[in-house]
Amino acid sequence: MHKLDLRLGELIPTDSTYEIDPLEEFSYFERGLFTYCRDYNCQIHLAVGSQDVTVELFRDLKPHLTYLPQAISDSANSSRLIIELPELGTSVRLEWTDTSCICMLDSVSTEVDRTQAVKAIASFLESLVSRATDARYIEQVDADDFLGTIQAALARSLAT
Repeated sequence: MHKLDLRLGELIPTDSTYEIDPLEEFSYFERGLFTYCRDYNCQIHLAVGSQDVTVELFRDLKPHLTYLPQAISDSANSSRLIIELPELGTSVRLEWTDTSCICMLDSVSTEVDRTQAVKAIASFLESLVSRATDARYIEQVDADDFLGTIQAALARSLAT
């Protein structure tokens, strides 16, 4: 069975004047995480089986980061996760089943192990939050809360 892989890549310059929260709607954690994504924008290599796409952390994945823990939890309920990538003109679709995850990237469907896929997403989020915390964009208590949410979601997903 194929694997899902998410890896942080090279830094990419971004407009550091882009205001993260002009309406002050985000929590302190979200504002810190999104600011980190802007200031440390990098390539994200997403591989599904033999398919590989490179996206940007700030432009492409930032809008999806805060709901990915819920998506991990929902994977136990045979749900679907769609990550739109409008700059690339494509999307990544993950459809969870009892034992696998059907990943569709660029209209090609690949079956991956469900446990491996949810662990890959959780590991990516944990690494990102850890880096943002180390760089002092996020307070440790907020990071611990988010990481606890990820671990709880992962436990729910793997319990099925």
